[in-house]
Amino acid sequence: MTAAVPDEDDEVAPAARDAVATPIGAAATGGGGEAGPDGRMYVLTGLAISLAAGAGLLLRRRLLPR
Repeated sequence: MTAAVPDEDDEVAPAARDAVATPIGAAATGGGGEAGPDGRMYVLTGLAISLAAGAGLLLRRRLLPR
């Protein structure tokens, strides 16, 4: 098999045509950790609430008179 060679007639996005080099380093997409609470804190908080609710249900079931 041979690779397809693009012709001048092929449609290429303008941004792809203008890109001449790949940038080096990380993408500067925002403030990172400085922007606010980390998403992991939301996950850990939700996990702690879920575990506390589960423990409360187990304790309630065991302590209620039958």
